[in-house]
Amino acid sequence: KRCRLEEHLNNNQCQHLYLLAVGRQKSKNYNFYITLDKHLIPCQANRSLGAFDELLKAHFVFN
Repeated sequence: KRCRLEEHLNNNQCQHLYLLAVGRQKSKNYNFYITLDKHLIPCQANRSLGAFDELLKAHFVFN
C-alpha cells in the first residue's frame, strides 16, 4: 500500500521509537528513519542492521 510519510505520521498514535523503512521495491535498498513524536530522524545506515543499531542507540538517548 502506498502512503505519504505525513499521512503515516499523522495516523499513527504510537508513543515508542520505531524504525520506518521507505522504498519502492523489497529487493532494493531502503531509506531508514527513526520516528520520534511524529518526527522523522534519517538514519545514516543504508542497511537494516545498521539502522536497527541506530534505533537502539536513539532509544537509550531519548528514553
